[in-house]
Amino acid sequence: EKLEGNMAYTIPMIPEKRIKDWSQKMHLRWNELFYCTDFGDYFPAEPFDAAQFKTPEHPEWSVDNLTYDDINRYIDMCHKQGVKVMPYFNIGDCESGIARKKFPESIAKMFNDTELVTWTYYDRKTYTLLMNSDPAYPYFDFIMSQFEKLIKRCPGIDGFFFDQMSYGWIDTAHFDGQTFYRNRPAYNMGNMYLRALKKMREIFPRPRINGMANGIVRWQMMEYLDGVMAEGDPEALGRLSMLSPERPTICL
Repeated sequence: EKLEGNMAYTIPMIPEKRIKDWSQKMHLRWNELFYCTDFGDYFPAEPFDAAQFKTPEHPEWSVDNLTYDDINRYIDMCHKQGVKVMPYFNIGDCESGIARKKFPESIAKMFNDTELVTWTYYDRKTYTLLMNSDPAYPYFDFIMSQFEKLIKRCPGIDGFFFDQMSYGWIDTAHFDGQTFYRNRPAYNMGNMYLRALKKMREIFPRPRINGMANGIVRWQMMEYLDGVMAEGDPEALGRLSMLSPERPTICL
């Protein structure tokens, strides 16, 4: 076993002194950066807030009125301390208001034909819905175009961190061409990741863009990824390391 480094999940507010300390004393090598507020709005108009962690009890857990120049300065600072920066990337979740207003045809449905809430924000009010991001559906093109714009605006980005790559449910609102549920066409969400990642690599090729992922649902996904994380589950590290023997394995 070899420790290549540690990862931190942050918003762009960490001062350089702390990044330097983490790099030198804790071997910080990767920064998963959540720079916006809403899942599905990954290229917000300036100025924007990084308020994902903000709560009624801790309103200070936010950075407000950001610009992409601010993000570029943060990336440059991290690079100066030997830390790679990978913005947060999620193809399976979308803030419910954005999903219902713009992409109702991409919302996945469960066995009882209901939507699935996948994440509730720290404000305990806002939440996300499970989305089907197969390249055949519009939500995929929407988020990919945002990240293309982000890379052009912030060219120092080292890659992306793909969160929640573990939704293996059956989506009864779509058809993947091979799955059926109760004799009706359905969609195995594991297929979504494989199809989306393959197309993603055409848009964001190696070696320019690295891709780390959290909790992959199928081992075949490692064809397109460069490392994998076990969130809150150290026991999963052994299993995941078998999927990526020559790539970093991380525990959060």
